[in-house]
Amino acid sequence: MLVPVFYKNGEEHLLFTVRNDKVRHHKGEVCFPGGAYDPPDKTLEKTALRECEEEIGIPEKTIEIIGEMDDLITPTFYRISPFVGILPCPYSLKINHREIAEVIEIPLAHFKEEKHLRLEYFEYFGENFEIPFYSWKHQTIWGATARIVRQLVGLMKGGKAV
Repeated sequence: MLVPVFYKNGEEHLLFTVRNDKVRHHKGEVCFPGGAYDPPDKTLEKTALRECEEEIGIPEKTIEIIGEMDDLITPTFYRISPFVGILPCPYSLKINHREIAEVIEIPLAHFKEEKHLRLEYFEYFGENFEIPFYSWKHQTIWGATARIVRQLVGLMKGGKAV
């Protein structure tokens, strides 16, 4: 999975995709570009770059990977390996409408303010999970995507996720 960061008007932003209602999983959810590893990729970093290009058309060669975050295991036992990448700005998109409904840009500063974070607890497979939620205009960022954002914010504050 790619965590796309770009600078706009001197401010860091995150780029998210919104899955359309035609995909098999996670219909309508806000997420980062990403998908399943294919053996020709050779590395998970390559998978993240390929998926970003396939989903929103930003060429792999224009993205600078600046780091890899901790793997994340979802309650449904998927492993997500997030890579932080700097996008060129301005960038041009070629949205794959078979998967993506829209792309949204959110200033990173929004996520740094605790007032935008809500935590809820859910039981899944007999275990309790803390699930973060962030709201942005008419969208909700939650679950694994919100956990990745929360970890990124924690790393930027110089410590663990808050």
